[in-house]
Amino acid sequence: MADEPDSDAPATEERTAIRIADHPRAKYSIGRAKSWGAIVGFALTAWLSYRGGIPFVDLVIRSIAIGALASLGVWAVAQMVWKQILFAELAHARKEALELQKTILEELEDPSRIDQSR
Repeated sequence: MADEPDSDAPATEERTAIRIADHPRAKYSIGRAKSWGAIVGFALTAWLSYRGGIPFVDLVIRSIAIGALASLGVWAVAQMVWKQILFAELAHARKEALELQKTILEELEDPSRIDQSR
């Protein structure tokens, strides 16, 4: 059958994806930002509606709706910010790994440079 994998074929490597949801600092920070966005959106809308003389029922409905939209907006911005932070962390880790690799290769080429304390 064409859909069955060939038993003689080598196993394909699984690609590991970097996910924002798997990053503990990002997950906590995004959740906190989302919560604050909802609270600030709700409170600001309620205060402005109250000062504008809007009836109470309309005030509550508007505040809830704007609070939910503010939460989504802040969530989207926080996702974009953390995506850039994770890319920067990845680039930094890659740079450190390349420097370590270069140091190890230099030590292998010149045995007199090997640090005996390791």
